[in-house]
Amino acid sequence: MNIKRFFAKHGLITNRVRFNIVSESFYKLMVGVADLLTERLGDEGEHLLVNLMEKFGAEDGKKLKEKLNLGDSLEDAADAWLIMGNIFKVKMIAKKLNKNEIEFHHPYCPMWNFFKSKGKIYCKTLCLPYVESFAKAVSPNIEMVMVQPPTEENTCIKKLVVKS
Repeated sequence: MNIKRFFAKHGLITNRVRFNIVSESFYKLMVGVADLLTERLGDEGEHLLVNLMEKFGAEDGKKLKEKLNLGDSLEDAADAWLIMGNIFKVKMIAKKLNKNEIEFHHPYCPMWNFFKSKGKIYCKTLCLPYVESFAKAVSPNIEMVMVQPPTEENTCIKKLVVKS
């Protein structure tokens, strides 16, 4: 019996292994639901999925805001995004452009990598509605601006901007 199997059998599974197993199943579920809804309902199915992801993002943003006692500032929304990114193992770099804008680069995004492996970038349907509503739930005076949309070659670049 190898060492990994021995430890796993006795409940000693590292968080990294546990996360990788769970996240891959979660990504498969997301992609499967997206494909099924668009296959069966077309644009309406995709619209339903976007609405669902917006709802989940708003709920999670509100929950995180309450748990961590976040305020309504740009920095609070940015911190919430970084925390959420850490939870999902997304490597993000936040760059404050000025007092009203923070830009986010994603040198590593496991969801984007998974989507790419499936031959379709699902970010517009599955990720972006979630993260935008998440940020707005933390700070209603914030909007998300797409600097560079995700492509087959690159992850997205987004900004959080204080509404004027």
